[in-house]
Order: sequence, then structure tokens, then C-alpha cells
Amino acid sequence: MMEFVLFLGVCFALGGLAVASNPSPYYGVLGLVIAAVAGCGW
Repeated sequence: MMEFVLFLGVCFALGGLAVASNPSPYYGVLGLVIAAVAGCGW
């Protein structure tokens, strides 16, 4: 269970990083979706 929580935390951080860097709108939207899913706890 701890590994799963850690995985969600990493996904949230990476999603936020993808939104912040925003290399293209497609990746920005994808990062936002990943961050939202990870933030909700899947």
C-alpha cells in the first residue's frame, strides 16, 4: 500500500511538472489529466 501511495505522489509531482514546463499544449493537457487522476487517488 505504501508503494502505491508513493507512486501516486510521484505521478502527481510529474504531472504538475509537465503542466509547469508545458512544452506543447498536448503534453500540458496530458500532464494536467495525470495530476488530476493522481490527486484524486485514482
